[in-house]
Amino acid sequence: MNCGAWPAMPREKAVHQDRTYKLLIVTSFAAAALLGLALLRTALADCPDGCGERMLMCLFVPSELDLGTHLMSYSFFGAVLLSAASGVLLWRRQFSGFHRMTMNLARLEVPTGELAPLARRLGLEGRLCVVDSETPLSFCAGFRRPRIYVSRGMVARLNAEELEALLIHERHHLANRVPLKILTGRFVSSILFFIPFFRDLFERYIIEEEIAADESAIRQQGHQRGIAGILEKLLPQQVPDPVPGLAAGATGALTFRIDHLLGKETGNAWHFHLFHTAISVAVTTFILAAILHPSTAHHLTVGSISGWLHGSLG
Repeated sequence: MNCGAWPAMPREKAVHQDRTYKLLIVTSFAAAALLGLALLRTALADCPDGCGERMLMCLFVPSELDLGTHLMSYSFFGAVLLSAASGVLLWRRQFSGFHRMTMNLARLEVPTGELAPLARRLGLEGRLCVVDSETPLSFCAGFRRPRIYVSRGMVARLNAEELEALLIHERHHLANRVPLKILTGRFVSSILFFIPFFRDLFERYIIEEEIAADESAIRQQGHQRGIAGILEKLLPQQVPDPVPGLAAGATGALTFRIDHLLGKETGNAWHFHLFHTAISVAVTTFILAAILHPSTAHHLTVGSISGWLHGSLG
């Protein structure tokens, strides 16, 4: 089967996890807007003597009287630069990692064989790739054109019912372009690392998406034997390193997936992290304070520098 063909995939319903993802995106845009406004107001702060001038370089010339304020400004700007750099590095690492992975998988690709009839029945022609590996692997990966990858080791471990459940599970991720959403969520939680709320929100989305993919398989098959069999067989397996753009098999959601199959309540899957919440509130308060009451800047003068040095050295 040629994995280069791209038939249209109908989007499946994904209500709860889409709400979480939209909340993540909307709040991240709001946080980025507030952060940018805070930076602008802090950088263009008025001079203390009421001169009305706005000088960007003034902010980085501390005086004897406001050293603490300037140090806070340094930390503020440093955190923003660090977050931007970490976000860009993560984005590049994800794309380069996915490119290397697809090149390696292309060399291991084998004909779909016995999975071809099942792939046709599930509408996955051209979207399913079987790789020659004894390691039990199955995942949906790709950003512009996601694919489902299944190893021969995985196919050998599962019966027909479980293989069908596996492909339906992965098809849910494929139809909802989950790999791209995961990349975006990782980018947001990385670039706004000083607001842990976003990392918690992203983890909640992963859990909800995995449970929704399981429910998709259960609805279509009419029972949960297939999904339960997969989890039972893969639970003792050693989990490999995260795959770039990986959508399925999120190890952090495994416990919640099992609880969901057992009929336990998973609505509180997003644990309340008091410490994360406190940090997020504190950082947000600091950003709002920088907007409402920006730091005062000082003229770039030799006197201010010498005065600060004299005060610092005693």
